[in-house]
Amino acid sequence: MNTSNVTLVSNEKSSEKDYKNLIITDAVSVISATTVGVSDLGFDPSKSLYIQTGRVADVPLLTAPSKLQVDIFNADGTIAYQSIRARRSSGSCTLTNGGDHELIATEYFFGPRDPIIHLLGNEAMDIKTTSKLFSRSHIFALPDGRKCNWEYKKVPDLGGQGKNSTAVILSVDGQAVAALIRNEKPRTLGIIKSCNAGDGGELILSDSIDEKSGISEEIVVASCLLMLKKEADCRRMVDCSVPSNVAG
Repeated sequence: MNTSNVTLVSNEKSSEKDYKNLIITDAVSVISATTVGVSDLGFDPSKSLYIQTGRVADVPLLTAPSKLQVDIFNADGTIAYQSIRARRSSGSCTLTNGGDHELIATEYFFGPRDPIIHLLGNEAMDIKTTSKLFSRSHIFALPDGRKCNWEYKKVPDLGGQGKNSTAVILSVDGQAVAALIRNEKPRTLGIIKSCNAGDGGELILSDSIDEKSGISEEIVVASCLLMLKKEADCRRMVDCSVPSNVAG
């Protein structure tokens, strides 16, 4: 099928470009951080977490994913965080420390309104996020005004195999501080290689991720999960719109 013949909900050129990038990226297998060089990522890796999302890419648009819990593991296999939805009909979720301590609540809304990240605890505050239709990139601002952006970037020769690959990079004021890497090793069990929308992977953190820098590990994890949900939602929207548009 020629994607250029598909009429999207939005006729803007930017939306068409985002749609094409969505299809292309889903067919890309990203090399694991075990073979990624420091220069590839743009920062010094200091820690890795592993996100186990479950299979969400093949769930129809009007059907909510049945799994209510997403586990995030440390490198030694212990639970670092858990993201829990209260019910299947809601996308809103709460990030915990793997126990009873609630860290961050992410609130989703029906329609085009962007999610809000609520920081819980003694320094409770809200972080608003913004994104575009059919775009999986997500932007949010830290309390001190710095701009954070999850976006998809081509990485030359990622893993030393002579091929350009795609990674999901979190930058703060243009400086990369974290990256989500996906390949067969960290890929969520049951996810087919050619379709990784919403799939978890290895979340690599730089040494600048800490409370003192203003962007905590918890915020990185919560915003990464938000980005993955946006990715899966975009994939389902595309899957639902393509058959009807082609038929018309």
